[in-house]
Amino acid sequence: MEKRPRNLHPLKTPIENKVRELFRTALGYELCQVECRILESSDIVVNIERKNSATENFLLQQNQPELACDIGLTINQTIKGKLAIVLMHEFGLAIIDISLLQPAASRNFGFLVLVNRQRLPHTYQVG
Repeated sequence: MEKRPRNLHPLKTPIENKVRELFRTALGYELCQVECRILESSDIVVNIERKNSATENFLLQQNQPELACDIGLTINQTIKGKLAIVLMHEFGLAIIDISLLQPAASRNFGFLVLVNRQRLPHTYQVG
């Protein structure tokens, strides 16, 4: 029988820091928000909000919101895979879903990550 961690709270800050590092490395700027919540029903939920890239901002200034949105979705799709790999390999967590959240007013893109508390082999150790 696989052991499940009793307390996922020690993973909260390391996950938030690793997500910030991933986006800073991939995009070259800081995220607007990273929030990791530990829930009984969904186990771990990571809410991520990123700023528009320079290209997206340029396209918005040129009155090209559809093209800016397409670029933003492409950026998010690319990072989605990297995000899943980091959470699986660095923390040994099973990904349930990574949803890409599209901005309503061409402002900021987001991600909503649902992670299962089930640990994969070779798990991340806290402490």
